[in-house]
Amino acid sequence: MALHITLGCMYASKTTSLIEKTKKLESFIVLDYDTERNGLVYDGILTNHEGVSIPCIKCSSLYDVLDIYKIKNNFQYSHEFDFRDDYIASPEMYETRNKVLKAPVLLINEAQFYPDLVEFVKEFHTKTFYVYGLDGDFKQEKIGHILDLIPLCDSVTKLTARCSCSKPAIFSKRVSDETDQYQPNATYIPVCRICL
Repeated sequence: MALHITLGCMYASKTTSLIEKTKKLESFIVLDYDTERNGLVYDGILTNHEGVSIPCIKCSSLYDVLDIYKIKNNFQYSHEFDFRDDYIASPEMYETRNKVLKAPVLLINEAQFYPDLVEFVKEFHTKTFYVYGLDGDFKQEKIGHILDLIPLCDSVTKLTARCSCSKPAIFSKRVSDETDQYQPNATYIPVCRICL
C-alpha cells in the first residue's frame, strides 16, 4: 500500500523515529536486523540509544521470518520430515510466519543490512512498509540495498544527528581502525561535512 523510508547517519535517531511511529499504529510487526545469531529468527527487543525498548522479531534475512524450514537449535526442520498432517515442526516458526503475513504494516530497522530487502518489499507490495537505515557507510558510499527502494517509495525522510561542532551531522565517521564496510563493533561518530 505504501513505502516510507527514513534515512540518516549514525546517531540520527532513526530507531527512535521507528519507536515513535509504532505509537501511532494499531497492527504492525517490527523486524530488526540480527547481528549475533545469523540465520535464526527469534523474538527480541529493539532498543534505541536512550534505552527505550519495544518488542521485535530479530532476523538476518527478511525471508527467514517466512521460512518454517530453517535451522533451529541445531536441528534442520524440513518438509521432508513432516509426514503427518497433525505434526507441527515448530509452533513458534508457524506463529512468526503467520504474524508477518497477516500484519498490514511492517517496520524494518537497520534495513541496509538485509540482503533480500528489495525483493521482500516488492513481493509484499500490498503491505505498508516503514523502512529505517543508514544512507551511506563511513566512506560515504552506498551500503546495502536501501537506496534501491527510493524509486519505489512514497516518501523519504533524511534525519540528522549533532556534530561535535554543533552543526547538523549528515555523515557517519569511523574512528576505529577497521576497514571492512560491515563492522558492527567499530566506533562511529556523527559529523557534518566540514568536520568529515
